[in-house]
Amino acid sequence: MIPEGDKANQIVEKTPWWVISSFLHLALLMVGGLFFGIQAIAEEDEVVVVSPSRKKITLPDLDRPKIEQISKKLIEHSKEEEIPIIKDAIDSDHPESVDDDTVHQMQGDSLDYNSDNPFQANSAGDLIGGGATGGGRFGYPRGGSQELTVKGGGDNETEEAVLSALRWLARHQSLDGSWKVTGYHEECNQVAKYATGPRCVDTPGDASHDTGVTGLSLLAFLGAGFSYQSRERYDGIDFGNVVKKGLQWLISQQDPDGLVGGRVGERWMYNHLIATLALTEAYGRTGGGFLIQNAAEKALAYTVQAKNPGAAWRYTYRPGDNDSSITGWGAMVLKSAVMGKLGSPVDGVSENVLDWFDEVTSRKGYYDVGYTYADSGKTFEPGRNERFQHHPSMAAVASMSRMFLEKDRRSPAVVGGCNLLVRDLPEWEKDKIDYYYWYYGSLALFQYGGAHWDKWNAAMKEALLPHQKGVDSGCQSGSWDPVGRWSHAGTRVYSTAINALTLEVYYRYPNVFTGR
Repeated sequence: MIPEGDKANQIVEKTPWWVISSFLHLALLMVGGLFFGIQAIAEEDEVVVVSPSRKKITLPDLDRPKIEQISKKLIEHSKEEEIPIIKDAIDSDHPESVDDDTVHQMQGDSLDYNSDNPFQANSAGDLIGGGATGGGRFGYPRGGSQELTVKGGGDNETEEAVLSALRWLARHQSLDGSWKVTGYHEECNQVAKYATGPRCVDTPGDASHDTGVTGLSLLAFLGAGFSYQSRERYDGIDFGNVVKKGLQWLISQQDPDGLVGGRVGERWMYNHLIATLALTEAYGRTGGGFLIQNAAEKALAYTVQAKNPGAAWRYTYRPGDNDSSITGWGAMVLKSAVMGKLGSPVDGVSENVLDWFDEVTSRKGYYDVGYTYADSGKTFEPGRNERFQHHPSMAAVASMSRMFLEKDRRSPAVVGGCNLLVRDLPEWEKDKIDYYYWYYGSLALFQYGGAHWDKWNAAMKEALLPHQKGVDSGCQSGSWDPVGRWSHAGTRVYSTAINALTLEVYYRYPNVFTGR
């Protein structure tokens, strides 16, 4: 028997020199190719409970077939198994710019200070991130979303609306890569063809949410299948570069503990969670890159640490009390981390989240979900949005979280919660507009499926599509006015990003029950 070392020597000796040379050159190229390889807002649903105050557009050519080329007759809407309706759950007393076409390398200052340790990797692939090119685990955009869009209830109009919204966001990204709640209008002259017609008008907002709206805007690009590796350009703007700059900025806002955005404002955990969601989805969509993976895992670890032990999340680090709104963002982070196969510990966290939602679900039989406690009633910010009608937003958040984390759509709480949602459909009336509710309701009912989703989807499209700013709206083209219940804090940036995400529901996350 030949020793293993002798066998290896024999193999090397018998291998032609040119094969060895090619392999070494390939390895050097891989190492040399290292690249940085990531309502309102924060869902401004940063609501406060009443009592205690706390602190027609033409779709450009894409590298995929257009939806209208897909025969809807050949793609029948699958008949889902009928889901039971709990009678007593229905009656609620709450009616409730770059010129080239290349993949850009990371530029600017090094971001390796965000790591506790110097760059370490076992192979070139660990640093490069596997060389993925978009698409990925979160739905199947970029090459496979058309069929899913049609099956899910979308159409070419919803896809056009998404792309138009992304164009607006791209035109209003700051030079440093962030999106600004206040001052975004200063970017209006970025593209000449939008210089005529109405200008974007700056509206009072809360600049402490800049990290959150940046994360939300990045999520809109990622949800449509664009990554820092994308090559598509619209209005002369490289969308891959938009994502790259946004991720760079987010990573630059992370401190050594993993917190993204700092302790800015009174509700900074919103910023952190939304930024963390953007980082985890960026990693899951592309397969990584060391910088993105490192930032995502540190942010995830901080997220787990910041949760109240054995409970849920609130505005700051372990304050002792919890709320359903911010916990919904935490649940999405957990879902994204699992889908992206990130290596940070989340054991037991999902159970804590589900226990929290059980605790705040109404005992009165209609399965509404409270904000900070069961039956906590209407939430609003005094002097800002009390004129708006109440919607079962927390029921939408809880139903989505239960289906994502528990994967049970037949539980009484899920059935009852989804029944509440279809009794309070999206409607464009000034005292009923709530982009945050529409976003979470769409996520929840898409997962629930069946007649509930069909009814909601029709109403959601009817509310959103006609009210997006059209091509004759100058620089506002593609955006939505900040007229929703929670839009005052995140302004037009929040309104446009979260509505784009709502219209990406058909492919952003696969249905956990059907896999599509």
